Amino acid sequence: MKIKTLAVSIIFATISFHVFASGENFDGAVMTLKDIIYVGGSGEGNYTSIQAAIHDISKNGTIIVYPGVYNENLFIYKPLILKSRNGSSSTIISSSFDVIKIYANYVKIDGFTIENGHEAGVLISGKNCNVVNSIIKNNIKGVYMDGCYNVTLVNNTFEDNLKVGIHVMYSSNFELLGNKVKNSNYGIHIYHSSNGSVLNNEVSNGINGVTLDKTENVTVSANRVSNTHGGIFLYESSNISVVKNFLYHNNYSISTAYSSNNTILKNRIVYGMVSGIYLDQSDNNTIRGNMVVRGKGYGIVLSFSNNNDLERNLVFYNKNYGIDVSHSKNNTVKMNIALFNGCGFYLKNADNNTISFNVGLFNGIDLKMYCSPDNYFMMNIFLTRSQSAV
Repeated sequence: MKIKTLAVSIIFATISFHVFASGENFDGAVMTLKDIIYVGGSGEGNYTSIQAAIHDISKNGTIIVYPGVYNENLFIYKPLILKSRNGSSSTIISSSFDVIKIYANYVKIDGFTIENGHEAGVLISGKNCNVVNSIIKNNIKGVYMDGCYNVTLVNNTFEDNLKVGIHVMYSSNFELLGNKVKNSNYGIHIYHSSNGSVLNNEVSNGINGVTLDKTENVTVSANRVSNTHGGIFLYESSNISVVKNFLYHNNYSISTAYSSNNTILKNRIVYGMVSGIYLDQSDNNTIRGNMVVRGKGYGIVLSFSNNNDLERNLVFYNKNYGIDVSHSKNNTVKMNIALFNGCGFYLKNADNNTISFNVGLFNGIDLKMYCSPDNYFMMNIFLTRSQSAV
């Protein structure tokens, strides 16, 4: 009896294997994956559900979605292209929790409005993924990248995402290019990540515009940041290049804390409310060729920061100090021009700094020093000076 039962089991298992291997359902219908699927519209055979299309699409297939509102949570678990037929304004995916979850490599999302997620609009945990030409709004987080490699976000608009527009965590080789981010507490927040680029984005109206936290080897270039508390902020970060950005009407336009070996180069800063460039407890950085204009506070500040190079910067029409070196030592301040500031150059409790080939003219006072007797001055032009030992 046992032998008979075993034989029946083997036969059933063999039949089941052949059924599933051939792609047949139990009713004998053949399941075939497709290379291209249409969702919405009126075409014969078009799907009504994007998630159903994801289930039936072949690997590396393309899903084309017609205009409409699709109330779905999407879970993407295979390589594919998800593309709207008519663009983001007319093709809307709306849902709670994470609207789109990507747990696969080689996924591209192109041309949707993605909205109303109680968590992220798009959650990405994969490699070689792209989100392009989309509107991502009214989520807690716009796009949340966690543990990603070689992910790009290009030409998207992020609006009214409560906590953060773009959140990058534990990721590398990422690119954020040509996005518009506004009305989030944090516009772009990059944490514990490396080897990325933040290029040609517009960030406005938030607590911080672009934040790099415990991050290294990232280029932040040609961005426009306005109306934030902290425009571009580096915290415990190194080997960051902040180059050719335009910052307007931020409290702290560019600032660093506990950060080293960074380059701040050729940025234009206008109407800073507190400071243009502020280094706090940050060493071995290069600040070169920046223009800081018409600030209501300070131009460039080194505070408790050592061994930095401050060279060829232009600061003018700032209400308080043009260049302020306080509680800092072994810095090089060279070939800078300070014009029409409340004070051109100010040193306070500053030692062993080299101040050379600078020009301070038409300021309230061109050079002011307080408790800073041990610095080296060479070939500077200062018409008015004030020095105090106490």
